[in-house]
Amino acid sequence: FVTTAFVANVIVRDDDSGFGPMVRSTQVRKFDYLIGRFAGAFLAAAVAFLAVPLAMWLGSLMPWLDAETLGPNRLEYYAFAYGALALPNVFLTAAIFFAVATVTRSMMYSYVGVVVFLVGYLVLVGLVGSRPELRETVAYIEPFGIGAVSTATRYWTAAESNLMVPPLDGVLLANRALAIGVGLVALAFAYWRFSFAEKGMSKRKLRRQAKTEAKLGRDAPLLVATLPATDPDRAWATQLIFRCRFEILQLVKSPAFFVLLLIGLVNAGAALWTANELYGTPARPVT
Repeated sequence: FVTTAFVANVIVRDDDSGFGPMVRSTQVRKFDYLIGRFAGAFLAAAVAFLAVPLAMWLGSLMPWLDAETLGPNRLEYYAFAYGALALPNVFLTAAIFFAVATVTRSMMYSYVGVVVFLVGYLVLVGLVGSRPELRETVAYIEPFGIGAVSTATRYWTAAESNLMVPPLDGVLLANRALAIGVGLVALAFAYWRFSFAEKGMSKRKLRRQAKTEAKLGRDAPLLVATLPATDPDRAWATQLIFRCRFEILQLVKSPAFFVLLLIGLVNAGAALWTANELYGTPARPVT
C-alpha cells in the first residue's frame, strides 16, 4: 500500500492538479517523463523501506539486550536481506501498480489493484503452498521470495541459521530474476499504454452527462416568494435518511465496489475450500 502511494501518485496527480497540460505542452519525451517519474518514486520507496533494517539495527544496540545471546551485528546480513529480498519486491510491486495507475489514472483503482494482488497472493499461498509436492513450484513463482528462502534453508541447523545467509543461486536466484522480469514487463506495458493525450470522457460518460443536462433542463427550479415552513424536530430524520441513501448509492454504484465484492468472494471460497486440509490431507480431530 505504501509503495502504491508513491508510484501511483506521480502519474495521477498531474491530471488531478491540472499540471498535466503544462507538461504535455513542453518538449519532454514520453520515455523521459514516464521512466523519470517511476525512477524517482521507486527511489523514494526504496529509501523509505530502509527504515526497516535501520530500526532492526538500532533495536539490536539497545542496552537491555544480551549482546552475547544476540550475536554480532554483521552489515552483510542486512545488505543481503535489503538488496536480494526487499528491493526486488519493492520494484515488483512498484512497477505493477505504476502500470495500473498509468492505465486507469485513478488512485482508487490503483488501491483496488493492491487488494486484488494481495488476495491473489494469499489464495496462491493457501491453495498451493500447503501441498508438499508443489512446494518447489511455489518457491519459484511466489512473488516475495519467502518460499524460495524457505526452500534454501529448510534443512539448516539452528547454528547454520544463526551464522549464514542463503546463497543467491538456484531457486532463490531464479525467483528474484522472475520478480524483476515481471516488474520490467509491467513497466513496458505502462510505457506502451501511456499517452500524453488528455484523458477524454468515454461514450458512456458523455451519454450520462447529456442525459443529466436534459433532465436539469426539464426540472427547472420553481421560484416561490416564501419557503415552506420546516419542522426542526423532524428535519434531522429526513436529513439522515437522504444522507444515508446518497452515501449508499455512491458506494454500490461504484465499479470498485463490485470488484472488491468479487475478490472477497474468491478469498472466502478459497478459504472454505482448504479449511479442512493440512499439507494436502484432511484434518481429523484427535484426543
